Amino acid sequence: MRARGDAEARAALLGAFAELDRRLAGSRYLVGDTLTEADLRLWVTLARYAVRGPAELGAPALEEFSHLGAYARDLYQLPAFRATTDFSSFTRSEAAPPLSWDLAPAQ
Repeated sequence: MRARGDAEARAALLGAFAELDRRLAGSRYLVGDTLTEADLRLWVTLARYAVRGPAELGAPALEEFSHLGAYARDLYQLPAFRATTDFSSFTRSEAAPPLSWDLAPAQ
């Protein structure tokens, strides 16, 4: 039963990422052009997924969702997000932000 539940949860997560990707195609943040609590809450999920999701779930990298990946990269460029995100807290081993996030120009 757990394997089926895991597969369903993975499908739901990837479906939600696809929907968010479509939503972000038309706006900078989740609810328009202003950073809100919704963006802060999604950030935690995206940062954790970027560090652990693809390896543990055999799922696509966040960057494969073009708008969602760019959104996460852009959030990480904001000083408050960069200064307060400890990627190593998401895993037992040393973790770091995806390399592409550090190379992105600040907006």
